[in-house]
Formats: sequence, C-alpha cells, structure tokens
Amino acid sequence: MSAKDSTRSARQAVKMFGSHESLPEDKSDLCRILGEMFYSGKPDVEELLPALTRVIDPFEKGEARGPIGAQFTPELIGEWFNNVYLAATCLREPKRYGEIPDYLFHWARFAYLQGQLSYGLEQPQLSQDREFGRFFPVLELNDMVMHSCEHLLNFLGIGRNLLKRERDEDMEHPFVWRDRNLETQITQTEILADGISITLMIRPVDHRRR
Repeated sequence: MSAKDSTRSARQAVKMFGSHESLPEDKSDLCRILGEMFYSGKPDVEELLPALTRVIDPFEKGEARGPIGAQFTPELIGEWFNNVYLAATCLREPKRYGEIPDYLFHWARFAYLQGQLSYGLEQPQLSQDREFGRFFPVLELNDMVMHSCEHLLNFLGIGRNLLKRERDEDMEHPFVWRDRNLETQITQTEILADGISITLMIRPVDHRRR
C-alpha cells in the first residue's frame, strides 16, 4: 500500500470507529499510527491499543460501541489489526505458508460468504443506526468483486483470533473445521440482477481426490 493510500485508509478507519467525544489530537495520533502500520504492514501493538482506547473509548467506560450485531471495543479492533497483519505476513512469505492450515482457509471462505449473506439481511437495520448507519451501505456487486481478497484476509485474521479462545461446536468456529477435517468447493456462481449467487459445498477432505 502506498503512503498516500495508507494515510487515506487510516483516516477512514478513525472516522468509522472513532468517538465524537475523543480529542482531535488523539484522532490525529491514531491516524499517524495506523498510517505507518498500513504502510509498513506491521502493527505496533503496544502503541496501538492505548491510541485506539483514547479514540474509541475516551472516558474508559469499558463499553462496546456500535449497533447491535456489529459492536466493537479497542481490544477487539487491536486484535483484529494484529491478526490480519500476521495472516498477510504468512501469505507473503512462502516459508510461513504452513502457519495458515488448509482448514482455516476453507473456514474463512465459508465465514466470508456466510457473513456477506448475513450482512445483506441485516444491512437495512444496521443502516438506521444514528451514529454508525452511514458505514453500512447496500452491498454492491462491484465492491464484492473488487474487495473479496481483502475481506477473505480479514476472515483469516478473525479465524486466527478465534483459535486462541474457547472452542465451540458451531460450524462458524474454525475448531470444528479442524476436528472434522472439512473443506469447501464452489460448485456454481451466477450473476443475478441484484447481486451474485454462490453455491458452496462443504465436505470432509478425501485425500484420494488429491
């Protein structure tokens, strides 16, 4: 990412999750930290979390912000940034490919597509939120296509974070995909008038197919 794009992305991020009660100088400081992080591709977690807290939760109430179904905290945003960086690093360096196991990639693809479906259903309600509604636009096919790799990387980061927490037997948790040795295959893609239809098959890995 270029320095210009990094700065623009940092400003957009601060505008999205920053509290209107936070100080301008704290927002500027977070923009600087995020801009440097986006440009270098490496987060400074020790510097990032306090800066996120000053902007997201300036009075340190410890309360999650955002509409129901899309709430966040400084800690959650910080973990997300760090895990996305780690996932991106693993994909950039061939020696580290093994740090993203196959089951996690297949889980991320499933979670991303499931998330797009859920977002489409919840978007009308999310967009009504007074403070954050403008950040939940209607899904556009072009946006889905142009940013699919970026969104998949985000879910790889989320998946790595979930693996550090308590296991869950729900299909939406990567532990299940690991234990059941599951994989995905897109069997059909169809462009519709109002979007795109993707048929995803989930099945146990059959090493005879490889």
